[in-house]
Amino acid sequence: MSGRGRPPSRPRLGSLGWGLLAVGLVARLAWAFVAPTDLWFDLVWNDATAWSLVQGHGFTVSLEAPFEPAIFRTPGYSTFLAGVYGLAGHSVRAAFIAQAFVDTATCALLWSIAARRLDARAARFTLLLAVSYPFTLHTVGKLSAEVPLVFLATLLLAVVDRWPDRGGRRGVAAVGLVLAALVWIKPIFLPLPAFLLVAELLRGRTWRVAVTRSIAVGAVAVVAFAPWVVRNAQEFGRPLLAGEVGLVLFHGTLDFDAERDTIIREAFAAAPAADLDRYEAARRSFADPREVLRRDREHLDDALERMRTRPFRAALLDPLRRLPRLWVSTTYAIGPAWIGVGAAIACIAYLLLGAVGLRRLWDRRRELAAWWIAPVALTLAYAAFHVEARYTLPARPTMLLLGGAALASLTGRRKPTRAAAPSDTIAP
Repeated sequence: MSGRGRPPSRPRLGSLGWGLLAVGLVARLAWAFVAPTDLWFDLVWNDATAWSLVQGHGFTVSLEAPFEPAIFRTPGYSTFLAGVYGLAGHSVRAAFIAQAFVDTATCALLWSIAARRLDARAARFTLLLAVSYPFTLHTVGKLSAEVPLVFLATLLLAVVDRWPDRGGRRGVAAVGLVLAALVWIKPIFLPLPAFLLVAELLRGRTWRVAVTRSIAVGAVAVVAFAPWVVRNAQEFGRPLLAGEVGLVLFHGTLDFDAERDTIIREAFAAAPAADLDRYEAARRSFADPREVLRRDREHLDDALERMRTRPFRAALLDPLRRLPRLWVSTTYAIGPAWIGVGAAIACIAYLLLGAVGLRRLWDRRRELAAWWIAPVALTLAYAAFHVEARYTLPARPTMLLLGGAALASLTGRRKPTRAAAPSDTIAP
């Protein structure tokens, strides 16, 4: 670093931090070893497509040639699972164990962000909240995409947060690739460059820098995601993203009807055919991609008809009602009521703690603008058509960072102060 003095030292993880990470990892591994491994519906999809990739059959759930291409969801999470299965064999338990390590890495990344932008005290509290956060810990024991999604969303926050005022070409490439990985798992992240533009302007960047970065990041993500769209255009004659769009909108039009819970309960309670177990029945329901698309079209038509008959409710009332539900709880249609009530109480407690942290850091809201990208983007996107509180898990890292700042201020005498951030001034 010629011509520059040695940058001020940043907080170190220390023995306490390593201890918290160790406890977090042990807790996640314990749950990974005891969590139930029975699979149903979309969990079967994740498992079957991943194992097909390992066997060299391509992205499919078919068991015999010509191995019809799968279309229900994008292949990002299945690719992650395929990596695990390729190393450890076809084991759901191995996937849970891998997710335990990934989620622990998310906790360490959150500590790093807090240590850089806040101080050692706030970073330790952020780490404490992250390792003990029950909702991300629970997803370790599910064959669902939330664990890698939360890690990638946190990584994206960290990379954007480190961008210098000018330059940062490597940062653009990194953000674009992380965004592409998110989109490969959930296409809902595609509009994120628009929110990145706003965040960069709030951070004091010039219009030229903000627009250039937003466009460049979007271009990298689109190019990286393009092979999936091209594949679908070749196979099905349309540049499809996924075959569940209609299903999502269908449930979105039923979010506040008792009928939705009834449909979900009946779907999970329905017994498979006598000669099929539940896994095989679910796998076969995805095996014919044209049938998947036909059902999705029916769901889409039904959803659009409901929206036409209730335009004011669909366009305004339901999205407004979804906003709190996205962050508080979900319907828990297939579980006992006390689970939903307990989850709602816990979510509210964390949100209140995050609100205290937001108040303490309010005068730094522009400097920390990168922190708000995922929460705002996901909340607005999902409020438009569907409610599942778990879908906002990739936005929760910001809440944990704010919670760490809140605990530091409530237990100390000073607000968290900004830690040294050499990368603010040194372009990568």
